[in-house]
Amino acid sequence: MRRLCLALLLLAGLHASVALARTITLATQRGKPTSTNVYHSWTARCATARTKVVIVRYPTHGQVSIQDAEAIISHADTGSVGRCKGRKVKGKKVVYEPFPDYSGVDAFTIRVTYANGASVVEVVNLRVD
Repeated sequence: MRRLCLALLLLAGLHASVALARTITLATQRGKPTSTNVYHSWTARCATARTKVVIVRYPTHGQVSIQDAEAIISHADTGSVGRCKGRKVKGKKVVYEPFPDYSGVDAFTIRVTYANGASVVEVVNLRVD
């Protein structure tokens, strides 16, 4: 019984640290950059809270950079939405720029960690025309 309880506790701890995974698809034209949404968090007082974005896997046919950006609170991913809706906060976006003469498909992976500790791994698939 003790082993079963210990195993369940270990599994519960592992489950809490697993990030949600999702896939998005973007399209761009040869030589032109494109960007993801702005990843952002806010406090109960509607102030910017830290959001961390890390590149987990780089693209093969282009470059990515993490840039500061502004967002308007419009949804409830983290924080208080009711009275904060419509306010501006600072966040991060990821910009992809294909190599100059490349056309085809590419992909990269990022991990976003919000102020509340929630993590999302996002696979970004790209089509370069």
